[in-house]
Amino acid sequence: MDDKAGKLEATEYIAVTLEEDGKMLGDLMMPAEALEGLSQEEITRQVFAAHKRLRVADQMLNRQRIKEDAMVTGPELMKSLAQMVAGLIALDVRAAWKERGQQDAEEVMYLEGPVKEPDSLGEMAKAFEEPLLKMWQEDRESEDLTSWLWQHLIAGAISELEDEHGIETVRTMTDERFDALLHKQLFEAQDFTAAVANLLGLYAQVWAQFLTEGLDLDNTSLPELRQWLGIGADSDTDLQGAMQVRAERFEDFFSIPSGAPYYALQEIMATKDFHQLDGIPWPTALIDKKSAKGTAQLRPATMDENPLMAPDEVDEWAKIMWWTRDQLSDLDVDVMDSLAAIYLQQTRQPGEDAVTGIDDILAMRGLKPKRGGSGTRGGYTPKQRQEAQAALTRIQSIWLDMAEVDAYEDTERGGRRRSRKTIQSRPFVITDRIKGQMRLDGFMDVERFIFRPGRVFAHYLHGPGRQTALLNAKILNFDPYRETWEKRLGRYLTNLWRIRARSGAYMEPLRIQTLLKVVDQELNSRRGGWIRERLEKALDALLERGIINAWQYDRWDEDTTQQRNWFESWMQATVLIEPPDKIEEHYQELERPAKAEALPATSKEPLGTRLKARRQQLGLTQLQAAEELEISQGYYSQLERGKNRAKPGAALGNRIDRWLGGP
Repeated sequence: MDDKAGKLEATEYIAVTLEEDGKMLGDLMMPAEALEGLSQEEITRQVFAAHKRLRVADQMLNRQRIKEDAMVTGPELMKSLAQMVAGLIALDVRAAWKERGQQDAEEVMYLEGPVKEPDSLGEMAKAFEEPLLKMWQEDRESEDLTSWLWQHLIAGAISELEDEHGIETVRTMTDERFDALLHKQLFEAQDFTAAVANLLGLYAQVWAQFLTEGLDLDNTSLPELRQWLGIGADSDTDLQGAMQVRAERFEDFFSIPSGAPYYALQEIMATKDFHQLDGIPWPTALIDKKSAKGTAQLRPATMDENPLMAPDEVDEWAKIMWWTRDQLSDLDVDVMDSLAAIYLQQTRQPGEDAVTGIDDILAMRGLKPKRGGSGTRGGYTPKQRQEAQAALTRIQSIWLDMAEVDAYEDTERGGRRRSRKTIQSRPFVITDRIKGQMRLDGFMDVERFIFRPGRVFAHYLHGPGRQTALLNAKILNFDPYRETWEKRLGRYLTNLWRIRARSGAYMEPLRIQTLLKVVDQELNSRRGGWIRERLEKALDALLERGIINAWQYDRWDEDTTQQRNWFESWMQATVLIEPPDKIEEHYQELERPAKAEALPATSKEPLGTRLKARRQQLGLTQLQAAEELEISQGYYSQLERGKNRAKPGAALGNRIDRWLGGP
């Protein structure tokens, strides 16, 4: 296997960079010959057309004939992909060894010796093929590859049909005629094998780069690199264990904004609460909170620099934005929370920039870098990175127009003055890209980037208007598609506890109907049993993960379930949800005067301090401690927090003394 054989043939696709007024809009993989001699305006139209064809192709994958053709090619595609990726990795390893070995006296003898490098490269490539196939089989990569490849094959064939028959003619064809012409275009009018090879080559390059990064060639010893190549090796080389997992650790809790616009946007994104308003082409959501009023829209970032779009461009972009709206999920909220947390971790002053990457965001979500069955790879999969990148792109498509928002400014006397302002901005703005590569859907995949919050969120993060809430990292660990109830309840409680921190009334009863609204559940009495079971399951999951300390019904009689209209009664019932100790400690420290930060560990410690220490010693929640003392949780909370109005009488005082271990 030599360099010529290992490298991919020149592809018919090239990366096209779209720019407007000096600002880069994005990159898209386009056929080179289709763009020759075109103006920037024509290229922009071509990009819109290509995007539309890819969407049509994605829908067509469900058609029976196309599905049958795609399924047949799946196994062979994976085998070819493994060969390409393994060959590219072998070439990278040899290049790294040669470059560094020139400066090492011990390695020069091997570089200049009679080594059969083509054979060694071939053996190394073969050694990687089997574990690669096994790894992809476990991750169901075949489905992703087959879907992606056929989507692009179909999109290319549609483009040829439009050129030959005209766009309008193709759009008005019957399904039967269109399928027949498409099948002919795919398998007869073009070199199908060459088309597949070109696309497969792009896919292989991304995988090879991903896996080579996991090998960390720059920090691997030269003898080890040489052994991987099978040169001068005395024993078998463990290629399968070569890629080490590198995961960055994050704290169990981190801070995010707690202002009304932020929580409102969290809800809107999770529930896709964007709608069509008269006279407005963009998906729009209304924000109507006590301290914030305005709108959130999905509209392209290009409008920031070019607000006066031509009508046909507006129509095309609007279609893309409505498609973007359909892709929104709780994953997008996770990514936004991660950006906010990373920004607060890295910066101290308004206007500063932060630096992060896609892998950092995946780590904050609790995803662990995957290995193959025998530890063949370290790092995150292309699919995981693509999902996070897509969410990041959707966040950058949001435009906030706050007509009224609370703002705080420093006064000359050292205080704070509250005012109302009108602010417009994106939630977060990527100011520069440090490192990136081409995504498989054609757009640039940003690996590391510099970013900062837009003006709407900026004043909640630093300065006199700083308002942050403590978010449990485990909320991000829940699956954004299967555990949406857990995520949404966790975020709701995060915001609620921050609001209640000033009064300390963390466990004020919460109505069931309110919680169902939080998770965006339709109130249907015919599904009452399932709804109740699902809510209780979500609360139990929050308890198991330590996101809450305890929960229990407050106003609810179980016998009511025997009545005909029990569901309506249950919705009006209330629950008590106790936050973890970390939450109360954090907010108590924020509100506590500085002189009271430390207390001596003596028998004269305040009652609240002794109550809390005893409760934690016994491993009890506040609810359980209150039950043992035969008082309400709310009253117990006041005692533990040392509220002056919470003074126990003689009888309760005796019970407390006995509970604390007194005589």
